[in-house]
Amino acid sequence: MGDKPYNSSKTRVQPCFEQLYRLDTSGRNWGEKLLRFGSRSSAALPQNLELGPLKEPPHFEKSVPAPRPYLEWLVRNGSKLDRTALKGDLSQHTLDKRRALIDGDPAVIREALDILSRSPGSGENWAILEGSTQVDCVLAFENVTVYIEGKRKESHLTSSTTWYPHRSQVMRNLDCLYHSTDRPHNWYVLLVVEQGTPPEAQAPTLDTCGEEVAKALPHLAETGQLEEAWHHYLGFTTWQAIQSAFDLPAFPDTVDEASASI
Repeated sequence: MGDKPYNSSKTRVQPCFEQLYRLDTSGRNWGEKLLRFGSRSSAALPQNLELGPLKEPPHFEKSVPAPRPYLEWLVRNGSKLDRTALKGDLSQHTLDKRRALIDGDPAVIREALDILSRSPGSGENWAILEGSTQVDCVLAFENVTVYIEGKRKESHLTSSTTWYPHRSQVMRNLDCLYHSTDRPHNWYVLLVVEQGTPPEAQAPTLDTCGEEVAKALPHLAETGQLEEAWHHYLGFTTWQAIQSAFDLPAFPDTVDEASASI
């Protein structure tokens, strides 16, 4: 998202959830209502949802490592990686190793899997083909964890990752939370978009667990876990729906306005 004038994190995500938190720091008065705005919430949420209070304020831009099962799938499926990514500022060592992965070298595949099996940060980074994702907002209730992905004026709802072109931020959030070791029994991902923008027009395409989703989560599709993970996607709502429902003050239009209001 960078620091562009309409940065969605600074002009929508942070102002929205900071205002909601000020309304009620426990989240009890707005948490469940917010989740039920999701276009898939009727299928994903139980009728009796016990959120409990927020354990901490909303956490913005949380860095979460890519799940190991997905990283291992990338290593084992080099032929499906984007060969054009073999360029840039990569060292010759990294280029050689990743070229060998793409070419299916068994010894290099075993070496990469061994690196991924160690503790995070203990191995060479050439084997890690997707970096950490930045979750726009994490709502950590006592019984439920929610990842929020926010969009505003972006030209596309989805964006490719370097080595695998079918990966989007919404799918990365879902994958990371599905594989999290410290999440509660109930956990969800909610997409929030701006009315009248390309992300709003494209959002309904993610509401069914179709081919696009299977491509984005190939390791789950192959292991039969895709539907289980997909059950926790709440779909999308809009910033305007949230603002109207909770009578929130107007959100800043630009990053400069957001900075001036602090």
